Amino acid sequence: MLGSFKKAIFRALCLCCALIGGGLMARAKP
Repeated sequence: MLGSFKKAIFRALCLCCALIGGGLMARAKP
């Protein structure tokens, strides 16, 4: 159960990082 919980948190963090990173890259481009 703890393993799946960690996996869920890791997946959520990756998704947030991807969204933030994509937004920054899109904003940096003129």
